[in-house]
Amino acid sequence: MRLAPINRNYFSDEPHKELRWRILYWALALVLLAALVGWWDLLRTGAVVQALEPYRVSATGSIFEAINFVGNEEFYMIAIGLIFWCINKSLAFWASAILLFTASVSDSVRESTGLPRPDIEDQLDGYTFTSTAACTSVVFWGFLSSRIKRLKLWILAPIIIVLVSLSDVLLGIHYTGDVLGGLLLGIIVLALFLWFMHLLVKKGWSEQVSLGLRLLLAFVLPVGLIFLFTWEGAPKLMGLLAGAAVGYVLEGRLVSMDPRAKWYQQIIKFVIGAAVLFGIVMGLADFFPFDVPVLLFIHFALAGIWVTFLAPALFRFTGLSPVENNET
Repeated sequence: MRLAPINRNYFSDEPHKELRWRILYWALALVLLAALVGWWDLLRTGAVVQALEPYRVSATGSIFEAINFVGNEEFYMIAIGLIFWCINKSLAFWASAILLFTASVSDSVRESTGLPRPDIEDQLDGYTFTSTAACTSVVFWGFLSSRIKRLKLWILAPIIIVLVSLSDVLLGIHYTGDVLGGLLLGIIVLALFLWFMHLLVKKGWSEQVSLGLRLLLAFVLPVGLIFLFTWEGAPKLMGLLAGAAVGYVLEGRLVSMDPRAKWYQQIIKFVIGAAVLFGIVMGLADFFPFDVPVLLFIHFALAGIWVTFLAPALFRFTGLSPVENNET
């Protein structure tokens, strides 16, 4: 898949359309901020959650449980693997980077604020502000839309974001204010990340860094971020990021798998890749206890390096994928 160039035109290559969409983008952010500031107490009451109780226990609730899966980590693991192995490696890696970073920011905010979840039966553990599902939906689908720049995706992305956000409220996982806060945080992080990628390309920093330094940064930066984020799951997400980053660097130098292949080879790659990935995540859980940060980091680093290095190496050297000439 050919991606749009990395530049300051995040929404459109036409300047007047780009300006219009930027104004709408930041106007939405201001509306969300104003709503949170002006109606905080109202948005944090259980009135909406209680009013939606009949829908939560009906077929509508089952539908929104399926929709909510699109905002869960299992979906993102599947999606990132699929994109990396079968569509575009660069797109998948940078989507995973912004996704994991944003999830860590959102979860750290949630742990820091310590606000309780809605009081419903069979409620999840943990705190509630901000909604990580809403936040990560914004950055994941927003990033894909910005890099691919296809009208169909620009239409699909906000629909998915809205539905995932609504599912959080309808299922009683979050208050309305938590979801609005997640959307606002996602908008801010996405804008900063796109600006950073543009700066990275404009300054040519990636070309100026040696292989050894790339590998060092790929490991050291996620480890350093563990000490910045304040919640117990940070080693898990940063382990995934470290493994994916180290694997991405090694894959580009040692493997160079072309994601493009025949349709039946794509199916085989995805089935093998996803099976091993979830085998690592779930099958090795007993050997890497969640309450031991170092082991948690190593466990998910293995998952990350499988996605970006070991699986591509397997596919490349078994003939399921050819060697790439040039990926854009």
